Amino acid sequence: MRTTLALKERLPGEWIMLDHFDPVCMSEPSIHRAKELYPPPPGTLSAPFDRWPVANESIDGIFGLLAIHELRTHADRVKWFAEARRVLAPGGRVILIEHVRDAANFIVFGPGFLHFHSIRTWEKSWQEAGFRSTESFRISPWLRVSILTVP
Repeated sequence: MRTTLALKERLPGEWIMLDHFDPVCMSEPSIHRAKELYPPPPGTLSAPFDRWPVANESIDGIFGLLAIHELRTHADRVKWFAEARRVLAPGGRVILIEHVRDAANFIVFGPGFLHFHSIRTWEKSWQEAGFRSTESFRISPWLRVSILTVP
């Protein structure tokens, strides 16, 4: 959420911040620790990952920042992307920033890199929901940005 607040300061406009945390599905101790250390900022809405309280085609940009990998199944990730597609306005974009399962993340996280998804796994999820990647690049050796649009 710290990254979201930093972006919000730099990108003016109306923001809707959603927290998809589900303690039953997201049971790993690390996410519970992170949630305690960095609680959602005021005004954040708690929303299931597959049912957002947002009108159809009403959002110009959606940021998925270092959290969507917590959706552990392919089906759940497809549901998240499908919901993003539902609320995305024509011409809008999804900006996904995530660690990926690759050599660089293995060096840093060791076996913990298995918690992340490969770029092919991500591609399969967003393509199934109707997105295509217009750009993909690293912003560090460990983080990949994927910019998605509806064709």
